[in-house]
Amino acid sequence: MTDQARALDFCRRTAAPLLEIATREVCSLGEEDTLGAATALMAERRISSGLVADGSGRPAGIVTERDVVRAMHAGSAPETPLARVMSAPLVSVPEDIGCEDAYLVCLHEGIRHLVLVDRAGALTGVVSDHDLTESMALGLIDAKQEDDRLFLRGLIDAIPDLVWLKKPDGRYLACNPRFERSFGARELEILGKTDYDFVDAGLADMFRANDRKAMRKGGPNINEEWIRFADDGHSELLQTIKTPMRDAAGELIGVLGT
Repeated sequence: MTDQARALDFCRRTAAPLLEIATREVCSLGEEDTLGAATALMAERRISSGLVADGSGRPAGIVTERDVVRAMHAGSAPETPLARVMSAPLVSVPEDIGCEDAYLVCLHEGIRHLVLVDRAGALTGVVSDHDLTESMALGLIDAKQEDDRLFLRGLIDAIPDLVWLKKPDGRYLACNPRFERSFGARELEILGKTDYDFVDAGLADMFRANDRKAMRKGGPNINEEWIRFADDGHSELLQTIKTPMRDAAGELIGVLGT
């Protein structure tokens, strides 16, 4: 069995039920609603996404804060219909599916959000690939056996997003190949060092401030940021989620970033 397969097997035994990490309160919009209306509604309800329904009321797509930022950056006007900027199609999965299987659906379909439905086909929530990544990684952190902890290597290497782990003082504990590209360095060169060893002081200050904000909140801190990849010089607008990690006793042991 490969490291990735063993990691997924471990997650199958330890990850939280999907409904526990899903967004249960879902905002519904119409295809003809506008970017401006979606932005205002998400801000009012303090949510990061909304489902977009077709003329018959069935979910046709999803629009996220990231979709809005990307559309505005591309020059779309606030009056632009959501049908032109939403992420589609939507893929639904049973609400009792395991986190690891849901994540594999996201990878196979090349999507970032799944709609959860009950046995009658009724909508019960929405889950993102970020939610799934964090649930599986945090489940592995609680592993009691050394072999189980080593499976994290196979898991984070398979994730297409940037994933990293830091100690509370900002020193790196682990990262995946995608993250290596952003720093232009191998993991062994990154471990034990901080952002100040790889990026300019202003950017490192921002990264550190967001780490501390997540630790103060005791929960996920989300922000958008432009990141320049050191390996080839290209830049990407990324949604960064930082989540404080705690051991079984509730003690803060670090920060997980995706």
